[in-house]
Amino acid sequence: HDSEIKTPVLDELAGSGVKLENYYVQPICTPTRSQLLSGRYQIHTGLQCGIIWAPQPSGIPLDDVLLPEKMKEAGYSTHAIGKWHVGFYQPAYVPTRRGFDSFYGYLTGSEDYFTHVRGTGYPYWTQKHWHGVDFHRNEEALKIESNPYFALISRW
Repeated sequence: HDSEIKTPVLDELAGSGVKLENYYVQPICTPTRSQLLSGRYQIHTGLQCGIIWAPQPSGIPLDDVLLPEKMKEAGYSTHAIGKWHVGFYQPAYVPTRRGFDSFYGYLTGSEDYFTHVRGTGYPYWTQKHWHGVDFHRNEEALKIESNPYFALISRW
């Protein structure tokens, strides 16, 4: 807080909400996302060692109650846009089965933002190599055939 960079909207939101002033993130995405969604340190979700690779059977444990589930209990509608990357190897692990009313984005990480193609990260000569589109609306895989587009989301 008291930054040289002026952020009046963020300052207004922080002034009327909760300020998180301690260490809450990890250096990579999956452990951090599991902490944010579960409210538990990543060592308790089993996702402390790294990211979830596309063919890896892992995810936030199904008995962990996630933030969107609690928000729905409080009367909110819940929507996720962007990267999930906390489990998708079985249908029960995808965002729309973990408390989100809708999901628009990709389940893995490191996808190409224009083609939405993602590989495994394994070398091409291994048996584990695959390449495919990772872009979803709810539980439906999408293939974008149109021209690139631009969207601006603003509070005003």
